[in-house]
Amino acid sequence: MNTNTAVNANKNIEIERKFLVNGRKFAHAMLLGMLAGNEGISIRQAYVFDTDKGVLRVREKGEKYYLTIKDRPSKLLSKIEIEFEIEKEQAMALFSMSDPDKNITKTRYEIEHKGKLWEVDVFGGKLEEFMLAEIELQSEDEEFELPKWVDIEVTEDAMFQNSNLINVNKHVLFDHIEAIRANK
Repeated sequence: MNTNTAVNANKNIEIERKFLVNGRKFAHAMLLGMLAGNEGISIRQAYVFDTDKGVLRVREKGEKYYLTIKDRPSKLLSKIEIEFEIEKEQAMALFSMSDPDKNITKTRYEIEHKGKLWEVDVFGGKLEEFMLAEIELQSEDEEFELPKWVDIEVTEDAMFQNSNLINVNKHVLFDHIEAIRANK
């Protein structure tokens, strides 16, 4: 059973674009009520297997648990994603197989902007203060309007794949972000 409703109907192809979030503008939007009644949902995830061909991820999202298989295409915009809801006991067994220091924790806020659903992840743990926005699309050339709090697109920068973020030092990540912004 595929529970990922945002996946393109074309054989489980996920088309996703990623953007850095301007923290100041995002905080301002929050104060203006953009997130009124939206407390976000806590997510913990780990990578049980991570190879050059793909990853096997386990995720705790609120009170639900998922097992996800993703490929590692050369172009990061579109990838195969197959996701199944699993039982809590199965998820805990898979979490026990992963390195606890490489778990990702974040709070996800779902925000509608101009008819499109945006997911903003506010990371915790070793990546505290980092924010990343994602939008899932039906086609690679689908048009959409950027919210004011979105900064720079990083879809094709492999560092911003969650499976790579687990291995990144926060200072290296923020230095990389500053270099991207300086070259903008």
